[in-house]
Amino acid sequence: MPRKYQRQLGSRRYADYTAETLKNCLNEIRSGDISHRKAEEKYKIPRRTILNKLKGRHSKKPGKQPIFTSNEE
Repeated sequence: MPRKYQRQLGSRRYADYTAETLKNCLNEIRSGDISHRKAEEKYKIPRRTILNKLKGRHSKKPGKQPIFTSNEE
């Protein structure tokens, strides 16, 4: 049975936020309620990630394309 992975203290944090949190953050910025920097502090999401999502960059899923479609499986 595999062990449960535990991140080392002080290690880099990757995507340490939920999709719902990111969605709320982007909605607040688009409505003009909050700036990018304030959103970064409030939601603990990197500013570059916020800017990339607003500009539509990195919209595809990472990794190779699946061989079979969901219908074929």
